[in-house]
Amino acid sequence: MKEFYGFPVALPSCYEADLEDAILRVARWRNDDLCVVFPIITDLHSALETTDPLFGQRRDSASHILLMNDIADKFQADFTVDLGDEGIDVPLKTHDEMEKLTARILQYRRASKQRPALFVKGNHDTRLTGFPEHFWEKAFMEINSGVSMTYGGDGSYGFFDVPGKKTRVFWLNTSECREFLSDAQLEFLKKNLDLLEKDHCAVVLQHICSFRIIYQGVKREARPFPSGLEKLDRILKEFVRRGGRLAGSISGHGHYNADVMDDGVNNFTLQGYGGIGPRESPPFARIALEFDPLLDRTDTFDMTKYSMIHLVVIKPEPGEMKIFRIGAGGSACDTGAYF
Repeated sequence: MKEFYGFPVALPSCYEADLEDAILRVARWRNDDLCVVFPIITDLHSALETTDPLFGQRRDSASHILLMNDIADKFQADFTVDLGDEGIDVPLKTHDEMEKLTARILQYRRASKQRPALFVKGNHDTRLTGFPEHFWEKAFMEINSGVSMTYGGDGSYGFFDVPGKKTRVFWLNTSECREFLSDAQLEFLKKNLDLLEKDHCAVVLQHICSFRIIYQGVKREARPFPSGLEKLDRILKEFVRRGGRLAGSISGHGHYNADVMDDGVNNFTLQGYGGIGPRESPPFARIALEFDPLLDRTDTFDMTKYSMIHLVVIKPEPGEMKIFRIGAGGSACDTGAYF
């Protein structure tokens, strides 16, 4: 066990080596350019129990928040990002367990020195029976108090201008109306994209992706949009067509990695550590081939050995973004785009 930010954490055994490797890769790529830097976690699907009933191994995915804090410190990040699905309802928990886990998650968030801590609501963060309305919005407004941020609606969406780096970061609530975005949220996004100065760039963070091309393992296929996200997709494409500089639209939710450029919009789906399953493991991930008697197979992803955190580095000039994988898969899972 190692103490991180005052909390005892059983680190995945490869974490420190993976972090050192990422530090070298990032340094080579960023050179001396002015960069926006932020770590991302997503789909933790946190649990209190020490053994995952499905995969039969230790499951402490909430502690990935502390690893994200550590990465933010090491890279002197501008802010941190969680793309949602803390997993208060999956795996199933009693109300008391939900309260205990939620308190732990917020303790971990408050421990970080990096502000703001951006939280993007996921579909598993909006169905908290018995929890106060707008629980997450209020909690993160308190955590980010003192930071200049612009909130929309109930605070579940908004934007943050990175000081001195010509970058506006939007976070959206794609579960606002059960995978629809309200007209008010769409208008907020469009208006504040249009007000962006021409030499500035934007990044859009959301839980559910808004593009058609998705991946399941190595299989690539097209699926219809959830109906509420077509309007979002049109707004982003129109912004780019008018000459707007959009570094990318970054989402979680899918439990796999995917990226595609569609009509000038760079779309990325990032894989979540807590939601990973054997068939969702990233290409080239180092999987522990240990026989699992519960599942009668040997392809289980071993959470005691591997972490999975992404680090986004944006060069507003000349207009490049790279997403580095820290953990399973390493450099083979790095991706990026020009804008």
